[in-house]
Amino acid sequence: MLKNLSENSFATLRLPFESGKQTPMNIGLLNFLLILIQALLISIEYHFAQFSHYPGRYKILDVHLHISIILSVLMLIYSIPFVYKRSQKIQYIILILASQNIFSVFPLLLALVSMGEREVGSDFLILFTKVVLIIGALVFIAAAIRFYVLLKKGAFKRNSKKDIQRRIMEKNMMALMPALITSGTGLSFTIIFLSRHVRIIDIDFFMSVIFPILIFYVVLFTLPEQLVMLYCKFRFKSFNFDKEGNLYPFSEEIEGRKKKIPVIEAGTAYVDKSSKKTGDNKKTNVIIDKFKNWYH
Repeated sequence: MLKNLSENSFATLRLPFESGKQTPMNIGLLNFLLILIQALLISIEYHFAQFSHYPGRYKILDVHLHISIILSVLMLIYSIPFVYKRSQKIQYIILILASQNIFSVFPLLLALVSMGEREVGSDFLILFTKVVLIIGALVFIAAAIRFYVLLKKGAFKRNSKKDIQRRIMEKNMMALMPALITSGTGLSFTIIFLSRHVRIIDIDFFMSVIFPILIFYVVLFTLPEQLVMLYCKFRFKSFNFDKEGNLYPFSEEIEGRKKKIPVIEAGTAYVDKSSKKTGDNKKTNVIIDKFKNWYH
């Protein structure tokens, strides 16, 4: 579906690379921080699991622990310059997996384990898990369709409205509005479901169950964009960096440079505009001198 789109259709997605936020070196440094965050979150999961009666909670957490350990080892390996300079696409795949693991999987597991602390049965917990996952899948599908439609409309082309908006409002909350609206809709359905089955919804319940689920939906909303950026790194050279850490030029930049360079054919001399007038005067003087010699 994306093969028919030109490189310019994805131009806005280059902004994190152009700004230097997602250079291989910065991602390598970020990996160390993500490893520490993962370790902290895993310990929090097991702490809350002690007070929960969610069915099979320790088996689920053990699987998550093993996956997190594998990701941590890979992040550590791809923090080494010798490695990530030669395979920055793999480094980006690991970054996506790690970010989804920390900001999506962990909040979901925390919400499920915390829900198990309530006076609810195992059947309800399984039903609650299915509802959250189904709504999460719908959020992801809605985000993917929205993103594809925007790509087809050319919303991410250079100098488009969205491109200018992202450059100006990259740090503004308005850039998060689509994610918040979609995720908020999914959260509303979740709250409606809970209100019919849970008697008391207090602040503790909101912070330990509702808020983590909101984070889960928001991060799922960003996943299609991450996947498209990964696709661009495989398809376009301009989304990657050379061994010195410089971003390869965009195709339009290369074409612009070619237009500025004059094409000089073999056996001809190039004279720029500033010296053209002087050259013409010299030729005129030579012709006049030859005419004088011939006349005399």
